[in-house]
Amino acid sequence: MTLLDSDSSSDGGNSSDDFWNVEEDGNSSEEEPDGNGSTADDGAAVTMRPLFLVPRSQCRAEELASPLLSTPLDVFFEICSYLNPKNLLALSRVSKPLRRVLMSRNSISVWKSARQLIPGLPECPSLMSEPEWAYLIFGTTCQSCWRVRVRKVEFALRRRVCEACMDQHLVDADELPERFPNANVWVTIMIPHLIISRDEPSHSRNTGFKAYWDTDVENMIRKLEGFEMDISEGRIDRTVLDKFKLEKVADVAEFLQKSEDYWEWYSENIKLWHEEKTESLMVETKRRLVSLGWQDEDIMGTDLLKAVSDYGIDKDLTPQRWEGIYAELEPELLLRRRRARIALITTLYNEYRETIPRAQCARLPTPTTILKFPDIIRILASEPHRDEVTLCIDVMSQLSTMISQWKLKIESDLLAQLPKGSRTPSDLGLVTSVFFCTSTACRGSNIQLVGFDALTHECSYRRPRRSEYHPECLVFSARGHAAAVSLCEALGLPLDTTLPQELDQLNPRFFCQNCSTTTSGRRGTDLAYTWCQCISHFRRGNAKHRESHASPRWIMLSSDARDALLSKEEDTDPELTE
Repeated sequence: MTLLDSDSSSDGGNSSDDFWNVEEDGNSSEEEPDGNGSTADDGAAVTMRPLFLVPRSQCRAEELASPLLSTPLDVFFEICSYLNPKNLLALSRVSKPLRRVLMSRNSISVWKSARQLIPGLPECPSLMSEPEWAYLIFGTTCQSCWRVRVRKVEFALRRRVCEACMDQHLVDADELPERFPNANVWVTIMIPHLIISRDEPSHSRNTGFKAYWDTDVENMIRKLEGFEMDISEGRIDRTVLDKFKLEKVADVAEFLQKSEDYWEWYSENIKLWHEEKTESLMVETKRRLVSLGWQDEDIMGTDLLKAVSDYGIDKDLTPQRWEGIYAELEPELLLRRRRARIALITTLYNEYRETIPRAQCARLPTPTTILKFPDIIRILASEPHRDEVTLCIDVMSQLSTMISQWKLKIESDLLAQLPKGSRTPSDLGLVTSVFFCTSTACRGSNIQLVGFDALTHECSYRRPRRSEYHPECLVFSARGHAAAVSLCEALGLPLDTTLPQELDQLNPRFFCQNCSTTTSGRRGTDLAYTWCQCISHFRRGNAKHRESHASPRWIMLSSDARDALLSKEEDTDPELTE
């Protein structure tokens, strides 16, 4: 006889032999659904006689084609005897035929053999069936709402339930008369109960308050009412009811006494199993990450435990689970790899700068700027590499070419903004080439950039501290250019060759002829500007200032007045003139 040759409609079947309801009163109302969302049929039990589980005429094509469903029952039971309880639970969810067989009393030997494969696993209590006991120990979902990954087990209630269902279904002993008026004293001692404190459930029975599961109370009330009806109709004698009460009270007392031992075994062994399984999955996860090219430095520090736990450590690392775990880890791995490459590239670039003469370093891009080079961006976003150092060294070997291309790009952008007739690279170094940064985050947005300073300018951010180059923020200043032209004319210097360094050496001082005099009617030396201050003074200001300063007009201090001013500045702050 095979699984498909069994017929549940044959004589001799006991409709109450569903192992999920070991008690004849149907105690467990929360029956676990199978893989298709349905529950096991109450009348589908298999007896010791050759019964037909599903007639072949009613079988689906995929069931007929299954080698497992065509296996003789004795061979099938022999195969199942090598499976542990967790495997049997999984097998019972494959199809309804398998579930009917495994949930029948005929398969009790299979469940006992499976239980004996787990060293130290306590015997199945008399109040529970073997499948119920197996699910209580090895299940992972709430038996009331089927919420996943519920690890807490309440042995005193014979249930694995979540906190939300505990709050919903637990009935305190003080509330019992109000919720269930028909519940007498016998009901309270014939069903398991949980000892809870004011704050949280506890497995200790020494202190606390009794609480009952509402469906246990309802089922026991119905069971006793059924006995009373049978007695009143003369079908049974009252001694049968008395015997049932005494047996039930004894079973419950024994079960509650052992519930503490059950919890101690479970908490100790499940914790060890959880740690071993977690470590095994983490090792396998690391191995797969390394095979994909990730370095140990990238993997260290990632929250592997959380990623593995989120997808359940009690399951094998299937392709679907691995895809989910990797999707969760990949963003963090990419970020860590990018940071490591940035640090390596920055170190290599600083070593490169040390080989360049100091006079030329001023025109080199900063480390932040080189990270925006196309080749560097490509490396930062590339796939994991087994030798990150070699990868970065290879791209940094082309650094001179990248810097040259960067300089040409910046010079081209700035030259395009200069007035017509001044479009050679050397013109960018003239004192008349005045730019300013329009970035609102730049602390120097109100300070002009004269000459080659524009080539190395970076926008400085206060929070967080960082610098970035934004060439699109540099704008040619027509008013700054006009001020620089007027200063060169006042000094008698040629416009096409004068550099900022020459004005720094001369260090002249000027009064703004457009500004009004001081209240005393004379100009004070405090209003004398350097050439840089002159450009900034004329370029900046509100609309009223620009209206009164339509064109730059300056009065240069005499040599004696300038020397006196410099001497005064030097006495006030010796470093000022330096």
